[in-house]
Amino acid sequence: MGEPREEPGLRELRERVLAAGNVPPHVAVIMDGNGRWAQRRRLPRVAGPRAGRPAVRRTVEAAVGR
Repeated sequence: MGEPREEPGLRELRERVLAAGNVPPHVAVIMDGNGRWAQRRRLPRVAGPRAGRPAVRRTVEAAVGR
């Protein structure tokens, strides 16, 4: 099955987060509701989390003060 594909730019984002220092050992982002969002738009359920990725990216970038 192999490794899951990494979203473009995710490695660089991870490196910036770690370089910022004072990073907690873990942070959770719960993307609740994205599947329902997609279904309401008559999209496949997996389209919801995919559509939510930019919001998660903006949140993490804001957290590191980019």
